[in-house]
This record gives sequence, C-alpha cells and structure tokens, in this order.
Amino acid sequence: MMQREDTSRTLPQLLNPITEDTLDLFIARMGDRWGAQEKFDGKRILLVGGTGEGKPLALNRSGLPCRISTEILDYAAIQFAGTFILDGEAIGDKYYAFDLLERFGDDLRVKPYGARYQALLRLCGHPNGWPISPAPLIVGEKLVRKFLAELKARKAEGIVLKDLLAPYTAGRPASGGPQLKCPFYAKCSAVVVKQNEQRSVMLALYQNATEGVIVGNVTIPANHQVPPIGAVVEIRYLYAYRGGALYQPVYLGERDDVEPEACSFEKQTLKYKPEPEEEA
Repeated sequence: MMQREDTSRTLPQLLNPITEDTLDLFIARMGDRWGAQEKFDGKRILLVGGTGEGKPLALNRSGLPCRISTEILDYAAIQFAGTFILDGEAIGDKYYAFDLLERFGDDLRVKPYGARYQALLRLCGHPNGWPISPAPLIVGEKLVRKFLAELKARKAEGIVLKDLLAPYTAGRPASGGPQLKCPFYAKCSAVVVKQNEQRSVMLALYQNATEGVIVGNVTIPANHQVPPIGAVVEIRYLYAYRGGALYQPVYLGERDDVEPEACSFEKQTLKYKPEPEEEA
C-alpha cells in the first residue's frame, strides 16, 4: 500500500470558488496586488525532486504518489539539479507549474506569491513549449480583462486569481482566501455504474449515503480507456437538471484521489439549470 508523504510539506493549497457574476467586480477592485492565471483542466500534482531516489516523485492532491508522464519526470530529472517542490497541473505530457514551494532545502511557502513566482521563473524559464513550463501570470486590470476574454474565447476551464503578497498555506480556507478560482464550466466526480456500447458509461451520484441516482451517460474519448464499473471519474458539464441529469457532460478522466463516498449530491454541489422564476 502506498504511504502518505509528510503532509506538512506535500499537501497543496486549495482554492475557493467565486462565480462568474462576481468576477467583473472583483477584477475592478483587485488593483496590482492580485494577478491572474489560467485554471488548467488537468490533474493537480506536487512534483518533488532531489529526494535521492532517481526521478522526481509525483504526488496527487491527497499527498499520495501517483503516475504522470515519464516525459515530465525525465525532463525534471535532467534540467533541475538539487531539491525542489513544484505545484502545478499535469495534462498529458505537459506540466504547467504555477508555484515553487521549496528549492535547495529552502522553504519558500512563507514568502509572498510574487516572490515565489519569480523563483519559479528562475527555475523553469519563461512560458514555453517544454514538458515543464510556468503558467503565465497576468497583472493589471486592463491586461487581466484581455486575458479573461482570450480564455473564454478558446473555452478554457476558468481563471485563477492570486494575492501576490500572500504566503502559501496548505488546505482550503473556510471561505475566501488569497487564491480564488472562477470556473467557466462546472465539474463533478461521479461513479461509473455501467459500461454501455459505443464507448459510453452510465454515471451515478449517491443520495442518503448509499442510494445511487443515475445522472446520465458520458462518451469516453478515443484517447482515454473506458473506465471500469466502480471507478470514480471527473465530468465537466454545463449544468444539471433538477433530478440529477447532467447536460452536455464531457469525460475528463479517472480520479485516483477521490473516494466513491465523496460522489454524493451533498458533497458535489451540482450547478443546476435555473428554474424559470430564477431567470429574471
């Protein structure tokens, strides 16, 4: 069985969401203290290097070792000498780094994000097409608004807003916080309860802890394996109908860091289609 790493060092900082209808006012008020980055549609990974065990170690958001592309691990092993802990998102053979938590044994978490990002650029170079690339950081209202329009135009997952003066704190604040995310589409984790024909699976969420409620089917893209019954999978969708069905679901992949018990209506907090009286 895989063991957890020291959670004081290897659990990520988690972000609270804000809604799109509050985003405009937030950008107008954030000034130059806050910056913006793309919210990537990948797998959250802490990349731990220089442990004396050969290639760097990939840890998921629960602090457990997990698999990612060997191209990412090989690149880090060759390019980055010494110890480091990167925070970022893995998407296929690419790793988009957005934070540097440790370097040469120095704990950078206490430093403001702006300083950590500059340290990240010194380690990784500026945004490029390499296997590990820093996520661009945009500062200033005019540039952030242009960036936001670009993200929406290419149907990105969302935008992240970060306080440039804040330290790094593992876990999720009870509310608010120095790092906020605004997804353009909703996501949820669901359990596979049936494999259909034509590369499709049936999904369910739990209700009252044990009762499964079908929330629709989703097609599995050709570049993914069809997940087995009982697997927890990540789904992107436009909204959910009252009663559970997901509208325009898109399969994103399996989740090895989410337990089936977390796939409930209470914990997933679905984004529902507004009722007629709510649309005024």
